[in-house]
Amino acid sequence: MTTAPPSAAPPLAPPDDQKYRIWDGYWRDSRLHSLGAENPEVEAALDKHWHLVAELLPPQACILDIACGNGAAALAIAKAGHQFGKGFAIAGIDAASIEPARYAIRHGELLRTIQFHGNTRMDELPFKDGLFDAVVSQYGIEYGDLARATWEVSRVLKPAGIVSILAMPATSSVLEVARTKVKQSQYIMSESKLFDVMLVVLQALHHVESAGGGRDTKQYLDRFNGEVERAMARFAKVDSDMVIAVVVALQRILTERRNLDITHQIAAVNVLRKRMADHVARTDAMMRSALGDAGLNGLKRRLHEAGISVQESKPVSVGQHGDVAWRVSARKGD
Repeated sequence: MTTAPPSAAPPLAPPDDQKYRIWDGYWRDSRLHSLGAENPEVEAALDKHWHLVAELLPPQACILDIACGNGAAALAIAKAGHQFGKGFAIAGIDAASIEPARYAIRHGELLRTIQFHGNTRMDELPFKDGLFDAVVSQYGIEYGDLARATWEVSRVLKPAGIVSILAMPATSSVLEVARTKVKQSQYIMSESKLFDVMLVVLQALHHVESAGGGRDTKQYLDRFNGEVERAMARFAKVDSDMVIAVVVALQRILTERRNLDITHQIAAVNVLRKRMADHVARTDAMMRSALGDAGLNGLKRRLHEAGISVQESKPVSVGQHGDVAWRVSARKGD
């Protein structure tokens, strides 16, 4: 039997800071895991951690997942809770406009047993004091204001409540891949003329094809293809998957243009450009938030200052992927 989800104060107005809005679209793409964990081996290792956490918790425990995204940690704990017959009451908060049961469709049924609160910052938790037996976070708390977030975590925890954190390490191989993708994305956004040329070509093709008369469109397509070749040549010696993805998406718009009004064609290009800009911003945030030794020590210090004693901090390693997370286990003082 599952206990009722923890109640919360009425939601606040959505945080208007762009650093939160860049995640809205990410979580609407049916993703469960955040940047850095989209790999079956890594996902399995992280889920195993939450399974072990669930074993430690008492039946009907109240659990809060902060910066939860589409609820990867909450879902893993809920699954384990069902397996153990413990009936956890789980809530999740995120500053993005999340609706996990709607967008993470493969897991919708179980996600509906979790109470999610979107547009909610970890440093302004809408819960009463001493409500939760455990507060958890997977690739989340490091994005926040640690000084304020750890005090809020302490406030909503019961005496002797536990804290379990998986944070992105600065040594993760994920970051090196991310740097490569960001370089490609930034080139496309600021140096390449792919998007601008695409818009010009679409409008030119629209005028020619609307006028009829069989006028040649090859010159316009050649202009776009020439820009594609320049972009591909720029990254000819490295994995250019970001460039390829953008080119394929733009080519699809070209191919399907006769079925779309010109305004919709232009809108599709601008949406793609915005998605790329948001991707760059999210990846940059991940790289800046990843914890090196100093950052890890800072997190532990903030927890201590908030009355939460760290019991263990060690890396989680997964085969060829190396260190994929810092595991920080802590408990609030009585």
